[in-house]
Amino acid sequence: MNTYEEHLKCREAYKEHGDCTVRALSNLLDCSYGLAHRKLAKYGRPHGRGTSWDTVEKACKEICEMKGRTVSWHGYPQYSARAARFSGYRVQTINQFIRSNSKGVYLISMCGHVATVVDSEIIDWTASTAGRRQVTGYIKLEG
Repeated sequence: MNTYEEHLKCREAYKEHGDCTVRALSNLLDCSYGLAHRKLAKYGRPHGRGTSWDTVEKACKEICEMKGRTVSWHGYPQYSARAARFSGYRVQTINQFIRSNSKGVYLISMCGHVATVVDSEIIDWTASTAGRRQVTGYIKLEG
């Protein structure tokens, strides 16, 4: 798994910003930043911009097939917290999510941002301040 600092070096090499999804997908599936970047771009992620959840899903499925990984999908990551609640999903803060999912690797979705949680540690630049953000959905690495 890449550290946040390693991703920053890759980010500079790609002249990238707005790449939280690239970094989170790379950490979730334990693949290189470059592979995650290429697969997301293949399915429509514009350079230097965020991406739709549909693009994340397609890229994730392709990388899973390549790496022999399986993931499970939970909640409504493409929704706002209000819409997720309306759809019946129990929205939690990141701190609550970590307490109830202390072991494992997760890509968590919040309004306008994604991050990776590995065994209760947030791998993201927002790690020190993100505890109260609301998780609208997540992808869990199985096995």
